[in-house]
Amino acid sequence: MSLERSPMETWAGYQFNQAPDNFIPGAQVVIHDGKEIVHERAYGVADVETQEPMTLEHKFPFGSATKTLTIIELNRAEEEGRLCRKVPLGDFIDVSSAIDPRVGDITLEHLTEHTSGLPVSPGHLDGEGVYRPHPYRPHPGLLEEADLEGLMSEVTLKANPGERRGYSNVGIALAGYVLKKVTGTPVEELIRRNILVPLEMNHSSFDKDCPENLAKTYRKVLSRKLGYQVCELTMTGALLPSSGLISTASDLIRLAEVFRGERPDILSAEGLH
Repeated sequence: MSLERSPMETWAGYQFNQAPDNFIPGAQVVIHDGKEIVHERAYGVADVETQEPMTLEHKFPFGSATKTLTIIELNRAEEEGRLCRKVPLGDFIDVSSAIDPRVGDITLEHLTEHTSGLPVSPGHLDGEGVYRPHPYRPHPGLLEEADLEGLMSEVTLKANPGERRGYSNVGIALAGYVLKKVTGTPVEELIRRNILVPLEMNHSSFDKDCPENLAKTYRKVLSRKLGYQVCELTMTGALLPSSGLISTASDLIRLAEVFRGERPDILSAEGLH
């Protein structure tokens, strides 16, 4: 890598160190030009209160990018003949208690394409199936994967399955639950064995593993003290296939090999397109 200061380095340095409207406490920036990494550096702090410097070794919640890995594993299971994404969800789990009969029309394809009509997250529902404004508010009944089936008894779909797109963590969580049922293996283990290990993503693990060196995540608020508020985005248990991975930017960039079609052992050409 060239030691000469690149335009990207100049821009990133300004954003994190000098910009008057900077609202990002810290981050890792890694840029790959298709052949090699051309920029890799940490900026800012990992903890606003202690001012601990951000490093390339700090880990972040991978968030919804976890869904990509879960869907790769669904593609693999379909190619192996273990499932078909066009058959009804009821072929895999019990939906007989659903209060909305349209739940029976949901397919795995609807779940992965976010067209199921399911809510964003369980926190969008109160105990009587009424939608609430905050999608990440805790839902006391959703503690384990098996509780996903019970959730069907209190949800009313926001649209007919396949009718329109509506982002749903619940949908991908259900897809991951089905994947575990048909393979007999937890989704996190499938992802570790089939994706993380082959790509040497050695700094990646799932949230329930409580990794060390975890950077805090924040959202900007009007605060006289710090100006930031810690934003807890823990996605364990049933929602783990949706948003549970913890990783680094340097690990994340390795996934580009898959989407450039360089790793057919992980994602086939058919799955890629």
